This record gives sequence, structure tokens and C-alpha cells, in this order.
Amino acid sequence: ALVDPWLPADAPPVVAPAPQAPVIAAPAPGTRRRSVAAARGATRNDVPPVTFRFAVGDVMRISIWDDESQTGTIDLEQRVLRDGTVTPIWLEPVRVAGLSIQEVRDLLVDRYLLYYEPPIRITIAVVSVHAERAFVLGEVGAPTAIELTGPTTALQALAQAGSAIPGVGDLERVKLIRNCEGCGSAPRVYTLNLSRTLVGRGRTVTLQPGDVLYVPTRGVINWTRDLGAVLAPLGNLLGSVGSAATTYLAIDEAGNNNGN
Repeated sequence: ALVDPWLPADAPPVVAPAPQAPVIAAPAPGTRRRSVAAARGATRNDVPPVTFRFAVGDVMRISIWDDESQTGTIDLEQRVLRDGTVTPIWLEPVRVAGLSIQEVRDLLVDRYLLYYEPPIRITIAVVSVHAERAFVLGEVGAPTAIELTGPTTALQALAQAGSAIPGVGDLERVKLIRNCEGCGSAPRVYTLNLSRTLVGRGRTVTLQPGDVLYVPTRGVINWTRDLGAVLAPLGNLLGSVGSAATTYLAIDEAGNNNGN
């Protein structure tokens, strides 16, 4: 009971009403079990699973079965080319970059209806995954390899590597080392003024697979000696760019290179 001090002493006590329970309709048969299972699943894993999608350089195995006994008539490996296609036997190039395993299978089943009576039994397996990379080295927060999953500018790659170390990295003389077809063993070396690019006055450069972006130390003129020391232990990681650049820079210690 509640007592109000402003009421007369002989007034009857005020009784608070009992709380009313909400009326909840009974669920339809079978729905509770599904909803509980869904809630438990959401608790265990709130993040949806990542779907693998093929990209340039990935290798897939395509198997086609000719009967229910699972006797394979075709079993071949295909690498996804730069244009995002593979060329299975008897077919024109098929674009698979960006597609999931199931989407590739469905696409090939549709194409092979020209040669097989339904149902067509096709399986797709991932043999290897190739990630095209560029490298950001030198006076940056976290020297690293950058996955080129799409068009990536030099500034974007620099940001992924933690940007230049303040007061140490020289953004006005960033070196871009790039393989050059027809140039022999020596790559091309370009100088980028990313300080101007940051304020919208410099050119925007999009990186290519295998590019090396090197941020030299501020005030160091002979940057080639420092870069040669950085690249030398990374030859296996960098591949042809690393070995070619190391050789090139060892010869050109004076800094008389293309782009300086």
C-alpha cells in the first residue's frame, strides 16, 4: 500500500495495481525450434562467412564426370588469366574472376550443355591462390607487402604501410621501382613527390603487381646504397624485381639512375 502524506489520516490506503503480463500469442508449430536454433547460431557466429571468389592468378581444377559411377572424362587445371578468364576444353574463354566456386560450376554446367546430356556432373576445386602484391619499404611505419585486390594508388599503399615516419621519411623523393619489359635485367626507377600528391597538386600513380615503393631517409642523398641493403635480404619475397633492383642499385651507387 502507498501512503500519501497530503491525504487525511482516515483516507483509505492507495493500492498500486498489479502489473499486467503482456499477451503473447503462441507460435505456430515448429517455428519456435527454428527461431531458437537461429538465435543460437547468431550467438556463436555473428559474422557471416566469407565466400571465396576467384581472382587473377588463382588456379582451379575442373572435373567433368561422364556417368554416375564418377568416372572422370576431363580433369584439368586452369589458371585465371589477367583478363579474368579461363579456357576450359571445347569452350570459348569464360570469365570467372569475382565468381564463387558454386557460381563457376553453374556457369560451366550451362556452357557444357552444348556437349553433354543433362544432368552434367562438374566439380570445381581451388588448387592455389595467387595474390598480386606490391611492396612498401623504407622509412614507413610498417614495411609490408600490399595485396592488390583492386586499383591501388601509391598513396593508398603508403597508408596501408603506416605512412612515412614523421620527420624521417622523405615524401618528396619516394622511389617507385618497376619491372620494365624489354629493358634487360634493370627495372625502371621513378621519383614520386607524394607530398604534392597529398595536397592534390601531384600526379596519382596506380601501382602494378611487383612494384616496390621505397620511402628514403630525409636528407640522405645516396638513397641507392640504403635501398640496396633493404632489398638484399628480400630477394625471395620480391622475386625478379628484388634481384634485378639489388643488382642495378649496387652498380648505380652514385644515384645516376633513371628518374633521379
